Amino acid sequence: MNKYTLIIFDMDGTLYQFKGSGNNNALFKTAFYEEVTQNAVQFLASQLSCSVESAQKIREDIFVKYNGDISVGLEKEFGLNRMLYFEQTWDIDALCYFKEDTILREMLLGFSCKKAVLTNAPRVWADNALNTLGITNQFERIYSGEGEIRKPQKEAYLLVCEAFGVKPNEVMMVEDELQYLKPAKALGMTTVFVSLTNNVSNKCFDDSSNESYVDYAIASIYDLEKIVRRE
Repeated sequence: MNKYTLIIFDMDGTLYQFKGSGNNNALFKTAFYEEVTQNAVQFLASQLSCSVESAQKIREDIFVKYNGDISVGLEKEFGLNRMLYFEQTWDIDALCYFKEDTILREMLLGFSCKKAVLTNAPRVWADNALNTLGITNQFERIYSGEGEIRKPQKEAYLLVCEAFGVKPNEVMMVEDELQYLKPAKALGMTTVFVSLTNNVSNKCFDDSSNESYVDYAIASIYDLEKIVRRE
Protein backbone atom coordinates (compact mmCIF):
# COMPACT_ATOMS: atom_id res chain seq x y z
CA MET A 1 0.00 0.00 0.00
CA ASN A 2 3.01 2.27 -0.36
CA LYS A 3 1.93 3.67 -3.73
CA TYR A 4 -1.10 5.57 -2.40
CA THR A 5 -1.09 8.04 0.43
CA LEU A 6 -4.77 8.84 0.06
CA ILE A 7 -7.88 7.21 -1.37
CA ILE A 8 -10.76 9.56 -2.23
CA PHE A 9 -14.18 7.92 -2.38
CA ASP A 10 -17.34 9.14 -4.00
CA MET A 11 -20.36 8.15 -1.92
CA ASP A 12 -23.69 7.58 -3.75
CA GLY A 13 -23.39 4.65 -6.14
CA THR A 14 -19.86 3.91 -4.91
CA LEU A 15 -19.86 3.14 -1.19
CA TYR A 16 -23.34 1.73 -1.67
CA GLN A 17 -24.94 0.84 -4.99
CA PHE A 18 -28.33 1.15 -6.60
CA LYS A 19 -29.84 0.12 -9.92
CA GLY A 20 -28.05 2.10 -12.60
CA SER A 21 -24.82 2.59 -10.66
CA GLY A 22 -21.98 3.18 -13.09
CA ASN A 23 -23.91 5.56 -15.34
CA ASN A 24 -23.62 9.33 -15.24
CA ASN A 25 -26.37 10.98 -13.19
CA ALA A 26 -27.87 7.58 -12.30
CA LEU A 27 -28.83 8.90 -8.87
CA PHE A 28 -31.49 11.09 -10.47
CA LYS A 29 -33.39 7.95 -11.53
CA THR A 30 -33.54 6.26 -8.12
CA ALA A 31 -36.40 5.91 -5.64
CA PHE A 32 -34.26 7.88 -3.20
CA TYR A 33 -34.04 10.87 -5.52
CA GLU A 34 -37.76 10.63 -6.15
CA GLU A 35 -38.21 11.20 -2.42
CA VAL A 36 -35.84 14.18 -2.62
CA THR A 37 -37.92 15.50 -5.51
CA GLN A 38 -41.19 15.17 -3.62
CA ASN A 39 -39.66 16.96 -0.65
CA ALA A 40 -38.40 19.73 -2.94
CA VAL A 41 -41.86 20.28 -4.41
CA GLN A 42 -43.38 20.57 -0.94
CA PHE A 43 -40.58 22.93 0.09
CA LEU A 44 -41.20 25.20 -2.89
CA ALA A 45 -44.96 25.19 -2.43
CA SER A 46 -44.46 26.32 1.17
CA GLN A 47 -41.68 28.85 0.57
CA LEU A 48 -43.22 30.43 -2.53
CA SER A 49 -46.85 30.12 -1.37
CA CYS A 50 -47.85 28.42 -4.59
CA SER A 51 -49.72 25.28 -5.60
CA VAL A 52 -48.04 21.89 -5.74
CA GLU A 53 -48.48 21.91 -9.51
CA SER A 54 -46.72 25.27 -9.82
CA ALA A 55 -43.97 24.15 -7.46
CA GLN A 56 -43.40 21.02 -9.54
CA LYS A 57 -43.10 23.09 -12.73
CA ILE A 58 -40.67 25.51 -11.06
CA ARG A 59 -38.51 22.63 -9.85
CA GLU A 60 -38.45 20.99 -13.29
CA ASP A 61 -37.50 24.25 -14.99
CA ILE A 62 -34.72 24.92 -12.47
CA PHE A 63 -33.43 21.36 -12.84
CA VAL A 64 -33.06 21.79 -16.60
CA LYS A 65 -31.72 25.34 -16.53
CA TYR A 66 -29.08 24.59 -13.87
CA ASN A 67 -28.21 21.07 -15.01
CA GLY A 68 -29.61 19.41 -11.90
CA ASP A 69 -28.10 21.94 -9.49
CA ILE A 70 -31.45 22.90 -8.00
CA SER A 71 -30.21 24.59 -4.83
CA VAL A 72 -28.07 27.06 -6.77
CA GLY A 73 -30.92 27.78 -9.15
CA LEU A 74 -33.41 28.41 -6.36
CA GLU A 75 -31.00 30.74 -4.63
CA LYS A 76 -30.30 32.74 -7.79
CA GLU A 77 -33.86 32.82 -9.12
CA PHE A 78 -35.85 33.12 -5.90
CA GLY A 79 -33.37 34.03 -3.16
CA LEU A 80 -34.10 30.84 -1.24
CA ASN A 81 -31.57 29.73 1.35
CA ARG A 82 -29.62 26.73 0.07
CA MET A 83 -28.92 25.28 3.51
CA LEU A 84 -32.61 25.42 4.39
CA TYR A 85 -33.37 23.69 1.11
CA PHE A 86 -30.92 20.88 1.90
CA GLU A 87 -32.21 20.46 5.44
CA GLN A 88 -35.82 20.14 4.32
CA THR A 89 -35.31 17.99 1.23
CA TRP A 90 -32.25 15.78 1.78
CA ASP A 91 -32.65 14.83 5.45
CA ILE A 92 -33.88 11.34 4.58
CA ASP A 93 -33.70 8.12 6.57
CA ALA A 94 -31.01 6.10 4.78
CA LEU A 95 -32.26 2.87 6.37
CA CYS A 96 -35.11 2.99 3.87
CA TYR A 97 -32.56 2.31 1.12
CA PHE A 98 -29.62 0.40 2.61
CA LYS A 99 -28.26 -0.87 5.91
CA GLU A 100 -25.08 -1.14 7.93
CA ASP A 101 -22.24 -2.70 5.95
CA THR A 102 -19.79 -4.47 8.25
CA ILE A 103 -17.90 -6.01 5.33
CA LEU A 104 -17.22 -2.58 3.85
CA ARG A 105 -16.18 -1.24 7.25
CA GLU A 106 -13.68 -4.04 7.76
CA MET A 107 -12.25 -3.53 4.29
CA LEU A 108 -11.76 0.19 4.86
CA LEU A 109 -10.26 -0.47 8.26
CA GLY A 110 -7.66 -2.68 6.61
CA PHE A 111 -6.40 0.11 4.34
CA SER A 112 -3.36 1.77 5.91
CA CYS A 113 -3.58 4.95 3.83
CA LYS A 114 -5.69 8.01 4.59
CA LYS A 115 -9.24 8.08 3.30
CA ALA A 116 -11.66 10.86 2.39
CA VAL A 117 -15.15 11.20 0.90
CA LEU A 118 -15.78 13.65 -1.92
CA THR A 119 -19.47 13.85 -2.80
CA ASN A 120 -21.70 16.39 -4.49
CA ALA A 121 -24.52 15.45 -2.12
CA PRO A 122 -25.24 17.84 0.78
CA ARG A 123 -23.73 17.13 4.19
CA VAL A 124 -27.06 16.20 5.79
CA TRP A 125 -27.43 13.25 3.42
CA ALA A 126 -23.73 12.36 3.56
CA ASP A 127 -23.94 12.10 7.36
CA ASN A 128 -27.13 10.03 7.20
CA ALA A 129 -25.70 7.67 4.60
CA LEU A 130 -22.27 7.16 6.16
CA ASN A 131 -23.71 6.74 9.66
CA THR A 132 -26.18 4.16 8.40
CA LEU A 133 -23.43 2.25 6.61
CA GLY A 134 -21.44 2.42 9.84
CA ILE A 135 -18.30 3.83 8.22
CA THR A 136 -18.21 7.51 9.18
CA ASN A 137 -15.16 7.07 11.41
CA GLN A 138 -13.21 5.43 8.60
CA PHE A 139 -12.67 8.78 6.88
CA GLU A 140 -10.41 11.58 8.01
CA ARG A 141 -12.39 14.16 6.05
CA ILE A 142 -15.79 14.37 4.35
CA TYR A 143 -16.28 16.90 1.54
CA SER A 144 -19.91 17.55 0.62
CA GLY A 145 -21.60 19.55 -2.10
CA GLU A 146 -22.88 22.74 -0.52
CA GLY A 147 -20.10 24.93 -1.83
CA GLU A 148 -19.45 26.39 -5.27
CA ILE A 149 -16.39 24.18 -5.83
CA ARG A 150 -17.51 20.65 -6.63
CA LYS A 151 -16.86 17.74 -8.96
CA PRO A 152 -16.07 17.79 -11.85
CA GLN A 153 -14.14 21.02 -11.21
CA LYS A 154 -10.46 20.18 -10.83
CA GLU A 155 -10.30 22.58 -7.90
CA ALA A 156 -12.48 20.20 -5.87
CA TYR A 157 -9.95 17.39 -6.22
CA LEU A 158 -7.01 19.69 -5.57
CA LEU A 159 -8.71 21.03 -2.45
CA VAL A 160 -8.68 17.54 -0.96
CA CYS A 161 -5.07 16.96 -1.97
CA GLU A 162 -3.96 20.22 -0.41
CA ALA A 163 -5.79 19.46 2.82
CA PHE A 164 -3.89 16.18 3.15
CA GLY A 165 -0.60 17.58 1.86
CA VAL A 166 -0.34 15.07 -0.98
CA LYS A 167 0.26 15.25 -4.72
CA PRO A 168 -2.39 13.94 -7.14
CA ASN A 169 -0.11 11.10 -8.26
CA GLU A 170 -0.22 9.78 -4.69
CA VAL A 171 -4.02 9.56 -4.78
CA MET A 172 -6.51 6.91 -5.86
CA MET A 173 -9.98 8.17 -6.85
CA VAL A 174 -12.90 5.72 -6.58
CA GLU A 175 -16.09 6.78 -8.36
CA ASP A 176 -19.18 5.41 -10.13
CA GLU A 177 -19.53 8.26 -12.64
CA LEU A 178 -17.06 8.54 -15.50
CA GLN A 179 -17.64 12.28 -15.80
CA TYR A 180 -16.02 12.69 -12.37
CA LEU A 181 -13.10 10.36 -13.05
CA LYS A 182 -11.92 12.21 -16.14
CA PRO A 183 -10.64 15.32 -14.29
CA ALA A 184 -9.09 13.12 -11.59
CA LYS A 185 -7.11 11.23 -14.23
CA ALA A 186 -6.09 14.49 -15.90
CA LEU A 187 -4.56 15.58 -12.60
CA GLY A 188 -2.54 12.38 -12.37
CA MET A 189 -4.65 10.34 -9.96
CA THR A 190 -5.13 6.59 -10.29
CA THR A 191 -8.80 6.10 -11.16
CA VAL A 192 -11.15 3.26 -10.22
CA PHE A 193 -14.57 3.00 -11.86
CA VAL A 194 -17.29 1.17 -9.91
CA SER A 195 -20.08 -0.15 -12.13
CA LEU A 196 -22.72 -2.79 -11.44
CA THR A 197 -22.50 -3.93 -15.05
CA ASN A 198 -18.73 -3.51 -15.28
CA ASN A 199 -19.41 -2.82 -18.95
CA VAL A 200 -16.86 -0.09 -19.49
CA SER A 201 -15.14 -1.03 -22.73
CA ASN A 202 -17.02 1.58 -24.73
CA LYS A 203 -17.39 4.23 -22.05
CA CYS A 204 -13.92 4.82 -20.65
CA PHE A 205 -12.41 6.69 -23.54
CA ASP A 206 -12.16 10.34 -24.41
CA ASP A 207 -13.67 10.67 -27.87
CA SER A 208 -11.13 13.30 -28.85
CA SER A 209 -7.99 11.46 -27.75
CA ASN A 210 -9.12 7.82 -27.57
CA GLU A 211 -7.13 7.56 -24.34
CA SER A 212 -8.58 5.77 -21.36
CA TYR A 213 -9.12 7.74 -18.16
CA VAL A 214 -10.02 4.66 -16.13
CA ASP A 215 -7.17 2.63 -14.68
CA TYR A 216 -9.33 -0.04 -13.05
CA ALA A 217 -12.96 -1.07 -13.47
CA ILE A 218 -14.70 -3.10 -10.76
CA ALA A 219 -18.24 -4.38 -10.37
CA SER A 220 -18.41 -3.79 -6.62
CA ILE A 221 -16.71 -1.63 -4.02
CA TYR A 222 -15.62 -4.85 -2.30
CA ASP A 223 -13.36 -5.59 -5.28
CA LEU A 224 -11.27 -2.54 -4.41
CA GLU A 225 -9.34 -4.54 -1.84
CA LYS A 226 -7.77 -6.66 -4.61
CA ILE A 227 -6.50 -3.55 -6.37
CA VAL A 228 -5.16 -1.90 -3.25
CA ARG A 229 -3.38 -5.05 -2.10
CA ARG A 230 -1.92 -5.66 -5.55
CA GLU A 231 -0.55 -2.15 -5.73
